[in-house]
Amino acid sequence: MDKQGEKILILGIGNDILKDDGIGPRLVKDLQKEAFPEVICFKTSSMGGLEILELIREYHTVLILDAIKTKDGIPGEVYYFKPVRFS
Repeated sequence: MDKQGEKILILGIGNDILKDDGIGPRLVKDLQKEAFPEVICFKTSSMGGLEILELIREYHTVLILDAIKTKDGIPGEVYYFKPVRFS
């Protein structure tokens, strides 16, 4: 797929009611106020796991914004996870 045909999704996952868990949707709402190329789409969802597959299936690239709880994590710390590609 060439660069012009790529569709990019920024997906904020979480629940606005549950304090820290609402960071994904909140970031997406804030980002939507900025100017981005038309190939970038924004969505929010309170679903997780395999349920999000339906939301992301038509996109070439997906950036998921979500809150996580870690054993020794610091509130506000940003983690970047990159998927493993299997051959």
